[in-house]
Amino acid sequence: MGNSLRRSLATLSILLFAQTVFAAQKKYIVTLNPSAYSSMKIANQQRSGGFLGLRAQSAKYLDHLQMAVVEMDESQLSQLQNRSEIVAVEEDRMIPQPVFRLFMKSAYVADRKVLKNAEPTWGMKAIAADKAWNITRGTGVRVLVLDTGVDSAHPDLVGRLEKGENFVGGTDFFDDVGHGTHTSGTVLADGAGSGLLGVAPDAHLLMAKVCVPAGCSTTGIVQGIEWGIKEKVDVMNLSLGGPFLSSAAQKAYAAAEKAGVVVVAAAGNDGTATISYPAAIDTVLAVGALNPDLTKAPFSQWGPELDVMAPGVNVFSSVPQGTGREGLVSVDLGSGVEELTNTVFQNSQATLNTITGEIIFVGLGKVDDFTGKDLTGKIALIQRGEIAFAEKVDNAIKAKAKGVLIFNNEPGLITGGLQTPVNIPVLMIEQAPGQALAAKTVSTKVEMGVVASDYAAMAGTSMASPHVAGVAALVRSANASLSPAQVRDVIKNTCHALSPNTDNQFGRGVVDAEAAVKSAMSAKLL
Repeated sequence: MGNSLRRSLATLSILLFAQTVFAAQKKYIVTLNPSAYSSMKIANQQRSGGFLGLRAQSAKYLDHLQMAVVEMDESQLSQLQNRSEIVAVEEDRMIPQPVFRLFMKSAYVADRKVLKNAEPTWGMKAIAADKAWNITRGTGVRVLVLDTGVDSAHPDLVGRLEKGENFVGGTDFFDDVGHGTHTSGTVLADGAGSGLLGVAPDAHLLMAKVCVPAGCSTTGIVQGIEWGIKEKVDVMNLSLGGPFLSSAAQKAYAAAEKAGVVVVAAAGNDGTATISYPAAIDTVLAVGALNPDLTKAPFSQWGPELDVMAPGVNVFSSVPQGTGREGLVSVDLGSGVEELTNTVFQNSQATLNTITGEIIFVGLGKVDDFTGKDLTGKIALIQRGEIAFAEKVDNAIKAKAKGVLIFNNEPGLITGGLQTPVNIPVLMIEQAPGQALAAKTVSTKVEMGVVASDYAAMAGTSMASPHVAGVAALVRSANASLSPAQVRDVIKNTCHALSPNTDNQFGRGVVDAEAAVKSAMSAKLL
């Protein structure tokens, strides 16, 4: 047997041994007897490894919670559960968060005007954050976001980020999903990059990465809460949730309340009359989602535990640089070249580039509308209505159009989708410019396409929760002496009621940052 073969077999034996030893390794949250916690921690750390005499790959101690996160062989679980020093043992669970995948793949609404002019987004205006900035912008407040991580180099967040930790494996807290960067921007983007402003643009950001594309780790969340208590943060935002609450998590949220931390969480996106955990906990502000017209978003969960509402649809915020997808439509309507507000159709061209071509108006995009018109290498301008978007686009492709521009048949924009992917750009523009283009009697060229962006619009109670976390940061900045319960009362008592509030679908109503800050500053609360 040759030396190379011996080495290969030896390496294989080591790998097989490692798989045998660690194949069943799982993470557990172990709640220890508080009276004996310190002595047990010291005794365990003095050993050469393991946990309470058992073999463990790792053990992390959570001093403020009297818990440990232990990674060990499942076969030793019964021995661990039978120890008198142990109060409870819970296996790590991954809580699915379908909103991550659903909205990161849907159409993005790009509002270039907001960025160019550093204007407040519709969400900031809806909660009067822009008016509250005349009093405070969140100076001195530290907000912990427990999420998928953050792009620490994002131009509108880099000046706000203080530190981050990864509690789901590894040391890098970079956002590989996009969700955490988006929620962080809503809380406190400072506009230093491209003009995006969050609710509390002078607050400081701490990021606890507790979620991955598959969902959020229960052991990660508990460790994130422990870290927030240790760091003495003022506010925590959890744009996550699920149908159950473990005893360890319940203890962790109680500890956060005792430590003076205001906790805000998303109500859930299942559209049912049941609030998700942790939002359903009494000491957590439960936040539902509103449409731009301040009606309840159809996906937003409700119930007796719902506290307040905030913007949760078409919420424009930061995403990891270059991961956003933004539509570009540039045309001369008679007064110079201008960019038109638009939406990108889901399943339209994924390639990041733009095309330039002559516009040809083809009515509603029916088969007969293309008769006698040469669309080869040109852009089809189609009015919304009567037939499905997919049929309009299919007819345009058969006519050899290289792009499709659909204009709405009513004011505003909607997000559309196609049944199957197409290899040409398909965008929607508003009714007025579309009609103006359709009425032109001379040849008009349009530049259109999909380009990379550092920003995106998303929807979900995940987007509503950081609005309220930002308001809590403003309140804390205005009056640092308020307890978490007082902060919650200030925010709830200054809401604008919405109706019809059947079955508490709106809670106290939409939050008002300006009114909350003024209330916090009043003498009776000092």
